[in-house]
Amino acid sequence: MVGRRFGQLLVLERVPKIDRYVRFRCRCDCGALTEVRGSHLRAGHVRSCGCLRQRCAETGAATAIDMVGRVIGRLTVLARAGSQQLYSDVSAALFLCRCRCGSEVVLPGERLRRRKGPRSCGCLRAEIGKAKLVDRI
Repeated sequence: MVGRRFGQLLVLERVPKIDRYVRFRCRCDCGALTEVRGSHLRAGHVRSCGCLRQRCAETGAATAIDMVGRVIGRLTVLARAGSQQLYSDVSAALFLCRCRCGSEVVLPGERLRRRKGPRSCGCLRAEIGKAKLVDRI
């Protein structure tokens, strides 16, 4: 693994085990040195010394896909409602949406863009349930 790159980390050398896990000393693109478990590097859990998290938090608003004004099912996207931290270096944009029934809900943009994402605030499920109940009677 020495010489390989994982995200912003370049593996420099293997270090003696502290516990039962194999660890490697890595240099981040920002210049910092850090020690990381080999399994975390291979799985993609660690991609920087921690500087990537800070950079993503600072630029998160600029890199988000603008969804304001889009209509998805019964939901109309009204405005950006901040960010939600998903992983150590990944955040998701949140959007305020208004349903046709008048209620408002905050949802992650990633869920709104999914093919089988939410189509309403929950009122659609209630209407379908009532319709099925009436059909049984």
